[in-house]
Amino acid sequence: MEFVRHQYTSNEEKLREMLETIRNIFKTKILDEWLRVLSKEDVPCGPIYKLDEVFSDPQILHRRMIVEAEYPAAGKIKQISTPIKFSETPCKIWSPPPLFGEHTEQILRWLGYAEEEILDMRGKAII
Repeated sequence: MEFVRHQYTSNEEKLREMLETIRNIFKTKILDEWLRVLSKEDVPCGPIYKLDEVFSDPQILHRRMIVEAEYPAAGKIKQISTPIKFSETPCKIWSPPPLFGEHTEQILRWLGYAEEEILDMRGKAII
């Protein structure tokens, strides 16, 4: 397939046409076929998963990318582990992420808001 050079009125027009061409090409094969073709040419590629599919992918499981962590508000949940793996100093998730709004007041103080401004925001249900 040869691409014909066009004069475009904008980059958006050029991008739109390019994406349409690429979409049409990708529609010609199923995922497994594209993975084979692209991998054979050393093109880094992989499927884009739905959330439930992530937790059963063989490569994800092999690399131990799923860990269980204890969350105060939710109990034990599965989450993505650190992508970096060291043999002698393994990475570890030491604590759960903060709860929604847990550090709001600290951040507002750091940004320079006075205590009365923070109380006013809380009173107005802004925070």
